[in-house]
Amino acid sequence: MSTYSKEGPLAVGAIISASWRTFRSFLRHWLAIGLPVFLVVDLIGAIALSESNATARGIWAVAGILASIVGALLLQGALTLAAEDVTDGRVDVAAEKIFEQARTRLPALFGTILLVILFFVAGIVGVALIGTLLNGTLGAVLAAVVVVIAVVAGVRLSVLAPVVVLERKSGRAAIDRAWEISRGHWFLLLRVVLLSAIIVGVPARIVGSIISAAIPGFIGNYIGSALPDAFAAPLPALALVLTYFRLTQAAAPSVEPPLLPPLATHEPPESA
Repeated sequence: MSTYSKEGPLAVGAIISASWRTFRSFLRHWLAIGLPVFLVVDLIGAIALSESNATARGIWAVAGILASIVGALLLQGALTLAAEDVTDGRVDVAAEKIFEQARTRLPALFGTILLVILFFVAGIVGVALIGTLLNGTLGAVLAAVVVVIAVVAGVRLSVLAPVVVLERKSGRAAIDRAWEISRGHWFLLLRVVLLSAIIVGVPARIVGSIISAAIPGFIGNYIGSALPDAFAAPLPALALVLTYFRLTQAAAPSVEPPLLPPLATHEPPESA
């Protein structure tokens, strides 16, 4: 059985190592999913940086923000589906089909993430209004509390994409489901998120900086951004999807076989 399977130990080391082996085994598949997205998104960003005209730079910057939002959501959905696909130890669905399936969940992902953002914005605005009524010290303490709550909530909702894409939930139902799954596992999720991002993300950024320095100008900025992004994105998605599956397995009630009554023994009738 593949180590990257839905059933297995709910431990950070086991999840990260299984995700890392799967990342290496199917590297071409992950690049086929991530690279097309970042080639488009980072191209717009590179054009914005190279523009000398302020108006054109602003237009390209806005386009880059919109492309980044759509690209990030589409990629998150695609990587979630791809990660679920390889839990049997092989790639069954090609990258093109993965993107076709991910596009159907794009509105649900966008709406759910937007709802989360609105919750955070409403909280920040409320804190800001209260802070204006307090003195500097109390306002600073309140701001620190809000930051802590935001970090806690962000980690608790890190399994939101698997819930939206794989369980086909959206909006408040998806948020409630992600919150329920992650209950009691905040430190586990935090370590999975940080380790999976650092293991590939830091080396990828170093390589990107080297590429940008070796190839100055537009091409260097473009390649030095797109390639590291494509390499860095899959491992965190793999780790979070595997964590999601093992959390749901751990939370599922164990079904014990029903207790059967003892078989009645029938003594043969006495002969007259």
